[in-house]
Amino acid sequence: MLIRDPIHGDISLGRLEAAVLDCAEVQRLRGIKQLGTAHFVYPGAVHTRFDHSLGACAAAHCIVACLRADGVDVSRDLEELVGVGALLHDVTHVPFGHTLEDERRLFPRHDKGTRLTTLLDAALGAALARLGVRDAVAGLLGAGARCSSAATSYRPPPSAPSAAPISCSAITSRAASAAPPRRNSPARSAFLGRRSSSTAPP
Repeated sequence: MLIRDPIHGDISLGRLEAAVLDCAEVQRLRGIKQLGTAHFVYPGAVHTRFDHSLGACAAAHCIVACLRADGVDVSRDLEELVGVGALLHDVTHVPFGHTLEDERRLFPRHDKGTRLTTLLDAALGAALARLGVRDAVAGLLGAGARCSSAATSYRPPPSAPSAAPISCSAITSRAASAAPPRRNSPARSAFLGRRSSSTAPP
């Protein structure tokens, strides 16, 4: 599946990612604005948790590409599993979540407590089980624990015995330092061109 994104350009999703994207729990995120009520002041701030999740998936694939460029052997299956985790990372969000959870403290945070476990025990978990990835995704998202071993460390396969385990923080720092130039979408390129010309000194 190929999705045309205004920020990341073309996002290519594998069979597993496309199946997860079609789950009702992910489609629900189309109705939850990423920035709460900000669109009342900034009319263009209308992107949703769904858009954000697609962007997180694209960023996850970029990180994997950087790791491969650095000589790390990451299988295609693991890459797609990480993409699924990115697509699902906000699946427990509610409308105005950060206002209600962090500022007003009316609800527990979306990434703590039992929300994810509840979803994994219901239709979403059944869908992931049919795809054969329920337990792996639960581990990546830290269901039942704040951060599982599956999410914090990845050890390359036996074909690379001399390689050391890679932690989440190492992945983040290495990807940031080795990230390839971003392939701008036409909309982003046009925006950046207008912004640079408008801010150039006379």
